[in-house]
Formats: sequence, C-alpha cells, structure tokens
Amino acid sequence: MRSSVWIGAALALPLFGCIIVADYVEPPGGDLAEIEFVNDTTAASAIQIYQDAARCRHRGNVNPMLDPGARHAVRVAANRDVAFSMNWGVGRTACMSTRSFHAEAGKKYVMRFELVPGGCTVAGSQSGRPVALDKRVFAPEFDENGNFCTARE
Repeated sequence: MRSSVWIGAALALPLFGCIIVADYVEPPGGDLAEIEFVNDTTAASAIQIYQDAARCRHRGNVNPMLDPGARHAVRVAANRDVAFSMNWGVGRTACMSTRSFHAEAGKKYVMRFELVPGGCTVAGSQSGRPVALDKRVFAPEFDENGNFCTARE
C-alpha cells in the first residue's frame, strides 16, 4: 500500500507544476576550469550552474548543498561564459545571487557566497585577485523551460 502512495504522488507531481532540476554534470574533457564555491552564510546554500550562460537556461544542481563554512569544487567548460546561482534560505527569509563570468582554461576560481546588509552577494577571485562578475537579472517570464535571466546589470 505504501509504495502505491509514493507511485501516485510521483505521477501527480507533473500535474501540479512541481519542477525537478537535474544534477549538474561536469564536462568529461576538453578545455576546463575549476570553480570552488564557498558558503560564508549562516545556513545551507544551494548552487545551480546553467548550460546556457547567456540566458541562464538548462540549470543543474551542484551537489551537495553547502553547509555554512563549507566549500566544494567543480569543473566547468572553459574559454566561455559561465553563469551560476547561489541561494540561501531560513524560514521565510531567502536570498539568491546569480552571476556570470568568462572562465579561462586551466584556471581555478573561488566564488564566495556572502550575506550583506539588505541581501546577499558573490565575491569572485582567481589566484587571490578579484574576478569581475556580471550580476544577472531575472527574466520576467521565467519558467523551467524559458530564460532564468536576461540582461547583465
């Protein structure tokens, strides 16, 4: 009986608009860069990387979620723009920061998710030097199949 309840719930999910986001899959080879994500907030943070950086489409969840103070590195395709979101939430308070930058092959980047007065931000660095990050703006018509962000701010 219990398994039929779970099967029924699984079949009903698409009917009610629930979205399942796939896990991020690292590229198997080619020109690669490494991004180390660091959670400097007070709660677990989730990370998504977008296959289509220009429009922030086809996102994948980076696992595991990062506990406060934790860090996790992933490889990304290099010599192109990379877009990602880091988000945090506790109770009714949440914050998301979506950024993009041009990743160069063979480089290691650190993206530090931080709380600031009135919100959150991401600070990027490479070999101890700041990396220019473009702040991305949500697309008004966002859905899982459409653009997640549009212009750079």
